[in-house]
Amino acid sequence: MELAILFIGAYHPIKYGHILLFDIELSFVDLELLAICFFLWLIVKFLIRITYMHKRKANRETNKKQVLNIENKEVLQKIVEEQLQTTNAEILNIPVSQRWNHIEREIDKSDNHFTIRLKVRYPMLKEDLIRLSCLIRIGMDSFKIIQDLGISKDYLRKKRQLLAKTMEIKNSKKNLEQFIMEF
Repeated sequence: MELAILFIGAYHPIKYGHILLFDIELSFVDLELLAICFFLWLIVKFLIRITYMHKRKANRETNKKQVLNIENKEVLQKIVEEQLQTTNAEILNIPVSQRWNHIEREIDKSDNHFTIRLKVRYPMLKEDLIRLSCLIRIGMDSFKIIQDLGISKDYLRKKRQLLAKTMEIKNSKKNLEQFIMEF
């Protein structure tokens, strides 16, 4: 007995459990496997699309965080410069230690309690090394650090070495900066 099925706008005869499709004779088992493969392909394509969209969203969020991070660092750098390189009489009357306390509080507010975590993890760090860590954390370059702290280039290099030794980091400027930024 012959039946006809509609497939992509064309009639194909069915004989004895076989279908003639595009001049290829397929059994019902072959058709079932073909349908399963097609649906699996659709599922994989859907999952790939979802993964792509998720990664895109994560990248956008990361970019937003990086922009906010850069803006925060710029604000913190302005606070440091305001507190340490000021000609404002009101600020000049405040002792340097209190100005640094203000700077550390601002860094802690915007950077997940950086100085507190630093003091807990490395209790042997002295105040000058914590201050240097703060300046490195907010992305200040060596020239600005020298300017703000009023120290020489050699003294800064020695302080960096001491900081790296105290934190047990390979003595390299780049390694130290990377460690502090990721801390």
